[in-house]
Amino acid sequence: MKDILVHLNDSPDSRLWVSMKLAELFASHVTGLHIKQPLSYEYLDAEMNPVLIREFEAREDEAAGKSRAILETYFADKSTSSNYIEIAGDPSHQLIKHACTYDIIVVGKPDTGQHYEQRVAVPANLALGSGRPVLIVPKKLQQNTLGENVLVAWNGTRESTRALHDSMPILTRAKAVNIVSFNTQKSKQEDSRCAALEEHLTRYDVTFDLLNSSLDDSEIGTRLLELASRFDSDMIVMGAYGHSRIREYILGGASRSMIRDVPVPLFVSH
Repeated sequence: MKDILVHLNDSPDSRLWVSMKLAELFASHVTGLHIKQPLSYEYLDAEMNPVLIREFEAREDEAAGKSRAILETYFADKSTSSNYIEIAGDPSHQLIKHACTYDIIVVGKPDTGQHYEQRVAVPANLALGSGRPVLIVPKKLQQNTLGENVLVAWNGTRESTRALHDSMPILTRAKAVNIVSFNTQKSKQEDSRCAALEEHLTRYDVTFDLLNSSLDDSEIGTRLLELASRFDSDMIVMGAYGHSRIREYILGGASRSMIRDVPVPLFVSH
């Protein structure tokens, strides 16, 4: 993980801390991206356009300036290299557009409440549409470590396989890894798959414990949060499940609940 992209809009302090921790771990470069909101002229009264345009652009310029200052201040006294990018456009589309040349994308966990559906679209579209792992970070973190104690959700699907292998650089450095295997029914095939997973991780010298859990999809998010609290996990890894629907991506139930409720950084891949 040599190239990290972090989304700077809307109070990025916890995202910058996470990016810095990753950069220290992997000797990475951090790029901060601020996305200006484009002006929708069709919603403005023709006579008020000049005034509203100036006010809107001034607010966007001020927000961009704050983002740049926070990034530069945060990394000023650190050995980690960084740079700043400023663009305008739809956040989801711009993040997906830029994601292809980075190893991981760090974004904020959307706040619940008004306009939540619009805010959750950013991590949802990015996780399901970028082809890159995404680290979703709560605004307020109650932790001093990152990637030392990791909880991994596993069920043998393509999505969980992708998440496991995308996070392998972190897992190989972790002090403790707890993998919970979610199976809707117990079978010899599942036993064989878990045994193969254990052998595979052992070859990477990953120190881990494997737990088995039989739950419906609707219960997986709750169970993961319970286990993260029990193990004092500082990161959760899981596959992002969902499907596309005319220019947007729709998250599955477990992925959606985790993005809404997770208290620690959530590493997702699709």
